[in-house]
Amino acid sequence: MSRVTLSFIFSILVLLFSFSGCGGGNESIESLLDVRNPSVVNNISAYPSYKRVRLTWIRSTDESIIGYNIYRSSANSGGFSLISSVGQQATPYFQDEGPDNDKDGIPDGLTNNITHFYKITAFDKTGRETPLSLAAAVSAIPGQLPNSTINLSVSNVNVYGGRNEIYVSWNRLDHDSLFGYNIYRSVSNGSSGFELIALTPKNQNSFVDGGLSPFESYVYQIAPAISEIDTVTGDRLSTGLLEGRRAESKAARTKDNDSTVPKPPSSSPTSTPMNASKVFQNGKEGVQIQFARPTSNTNGTIIVDNDDLVSGAYIVYRSHILLSEYKIIGIIENAGSQPNVSFFDPWGTPTDYYKVRIGDNFGNLSDSSDIVSISSNVPPPTVKSLNATSGQGFGSIEIAWSESVSQGQGIDNYSVYRSESLNHGFAPIAHNVVDQDPDPNFFKYTDTSSALNIGSTYYYKIAAIKSGLESSLSAATAARPGPANGIRTLEGENAVKFDSYIAGATKIARTPPDKIPQYWPTHFETQHIGLPAPFSGNGVLWIKTTRGPREDITLGERIDLTWQVDVQALIGSQGTGGTITADVYMTTLDDNTTGQFRILIDDREIDRNRAPGQSNIIPFNGIQAEINFADSTFSTPLRPTRRLLGTLIFENINDYGNINHPPGQGSNFAGTETVWMSIIHTGAGDLKLDSLYLVIH
Repeated sequence: MSRVTLSFIFSILVLLFSFSGCGGGNESIESLLDVRNPSVVNNISAYPSYKRVRLTWIRSTDESIIGYNIYRSSANSGGFSLISSVGQQATPYFQDEGPDNDKDGIPDGLTNNITHFYKITAFDKTGRETPLSLAAAVSAIPGQLPNSTINLSVSNVNVYGGRNEIYVSWNRLDHDSLFGYNIYRSVSNGSSGFELIALTPKNQNSFVDGGLSPFESYVYQIAPAISEIDTVTGDRLSTGLLEGRRAESKAARTKDNDSTVPKPPSSSPTSTPMNASKVFQNGKEGVQIQFARPTSNTNGTIIVDNDDLVSGAYIVYRSHILLSEYKIIGIIENAGSQPNVSFFDPWGTPTDYYKVRIGDNFGNLSDSSDIVSISSNVPPPTVKSLNATSGQGFGSIEIAWSESVSQGQGIDNYSVYRSESLNHGFAPIAHNVVDQDPDPNFFKYTDTSSALNIGSTYYYKIAAIKSGLESSLSAATAARPGPANGIRTLEGENAVKFDSYIAGATKIARTPPDKIPQYWPTHFETQHIGLPAPFSGNGVLWIKTTRGPREDITLGERIDLTWQVDVQALIGSQGTGGTITADVYMTTLDDNTTGQFRILIDDREIDRNRAPGQSNIIPFNGIQAEINFADSTFSTPLRPTRRLLGTLIFENINDYGNINHPPGQGSNFAGTETVWMSIIHTGAGDLKLDSLYLVIH
């Protein structure tokens, strides 16, 4: 055996004997070398406080580990004694509050300003333990609190349980030695006790605890964290933090939301508006804000006494900068049924900004109220008394609201937001809108956008603008495009398609049989494209051309479509004769594949052998339009394009002669009128027909 190998073995033996002489017990070489022993505990940290030390470490991943032993000594070289054991935990810790010298069951605390050394070992199910000699030692020096802070504690701890989160607030302390606040949490049915979960700055007297289970109840304690004081010089040290007394426990739990969400405080048109004023209270000058209890939910339901808000809470926010983060400065538990509420902020200044939210018994939190300040410019109040109705014009929606005022002056202008969903997706559609209501106390805007789909519901919110600042969005109001009555939708995919039996056409002319013909001229093919809203019905009818366009309508470049309109549903029962006038709108899908067509619409059959207006047998008194449907700028998501084609007159209504309906359908469509549509291919491209709309005068 070489001299190097012998020397190495001798060094190892010396090292093991030196380990066996350290620690708190007699450990044999065999026990030190036992590979079955639990691993050394890692990342031990010691946090000193007043007469106590808190120890934390990394949880062992060994499934056989069931707990940890904690040892303390007054010297790093040895003399470690077992002072406690704790079970396996997700985030293991131990707080050493000293021995119980008077045997009254309450620890008497550690001696301040003396170094204490600690070691932690792990033990498993068989009783094996990490060799103490291999465990690393950490030290901590409990500190002396300044006399003025020995009994320092927070007061007025309030909590509110929202959805998967709990809001906590307390009264802010005023002390030069204050560093911040320690937040402790315990699960009510757990056995691990209170766990330190956060340290907030001294100017933040609130905390939001998120990611919580709705099946547990949580208990919170707040303690002031105090800068350590040098006992000789009296200087505040930055090397450690001490802790004042913990406040009494406050319990809360998260809640399962229901379907009703309250509107913000002071949102009712008749309630007291949000306001802020400077007041003196308890010998201190501060800011008092006043606001009103909401009277309705966002879905329009009325909030009554003994409702969901009684056990809810108001949450008050403050910021020093208008467009910056707002911090919670207070919680008013048990909102009750009082119509008007006030909150005093002893730390507020005239230039601070405030807003309030309210949460109900089910954890539903409202949007923020209007922002208020004593002397700073704030956004104008939120628009109230908003109402949307179907417009008088086809495809339009009218939105009206009460004229807002801001600090006694009128609003500069308004912006209108629209969405197809009640809860999200609101985008601006109009700025600097012009008032269309002659009443100076009301404002009206009419949305005539071609993007509005007949039969769909649209939601609107309004924002007021003053001095370049925009208010919060109003509560939503909804309506469908108008008019409310007298609209008939003719879906493209539901049209009856007719062969063209024109003289000279490439297809052999023949009279349709006594059934609905379902075949086409060779010039066209069709396909149904399923598309969701805002397209009407089940999508569009794609009319594909198979040959180039020609001007001569007698050569097969024509498609005929028909629809039946229930006249009795429109005008009720009456005798024969009379007329109905209707504006006709056409919606199509325009893209880079669509082209140019001549569109003919009438309430009777359109002559197939002569140009409109040249027939002596079937006169044409309908609508004629030449339209280029090509659009190379289209984008996704696809949207229909709506056009007004003209006005159509239904003559001799309730006179159901053969001239007013397709051949062979006279006996099957009693009580209806026919809309005939001829499509003539005059330019390259296809046609994608969504629907026709008849707006009855």
